[in-house]
Amino acid sequence: MRIPRAARALTAACAAALTLFAAPASASAAVAVTEPTCTYTCVLDIRTATHPGFDRLVVDLGSGALPQWQVTTQDTPLQDMEGRTVPISGSSYLQLVLNGAQTFDTDYANTFEGPRHEQIDLPTLKGHAVVFSMESDTLIGLAAGEYASVEVFTLTAPNRVVIDLHR
Repeated sequence: MRIPRAARALTAACAAALTLFAAPASASAAVAVTEPTCTYTCVLDIRTATHPGFDRLVVDLGSGALPQWQVTTQDTPLQDMEGRTVPISGSSYLQLVLNGAQTFDTDYANTFEGPRHEQIDLPTLKGHAVVFSMESDTLIGLAAGEYASVEVFTLTAPNRVVIDLHR
């Protein structure tokens, strides 16, 4: 089968254009990301999402041992260690204490890059805040609307603590 001259010319022009605009080989190489070094497990990020029947908060953690966790509920707004009200609001509040997790590395640089507090408008989850992180404990506060139940669990690869607020 013979390819017409115009098609061969178009193919050659396309190949030349690709060569001009292609990234150099070094730019396509993967960039190594190093995880911070913490005395305890690093708290890296907090993510939220809504799903059919529940809202979810995920605390992304660094490698190492999963922290112990405890969740308590309260009707009054959350307060920081100095007694100031944490700037998230809801009709009820939850405190997630992570024992064995911290938001700073061995050089005391922040490992948590997200906002320290964030008001959101999901059906049951209304906000979250890193209330404090000191030595081996981190307190994360949640502001909630009406919810039926709370489920807390951990996942690995990568490490996470997950809170589901069921409607």
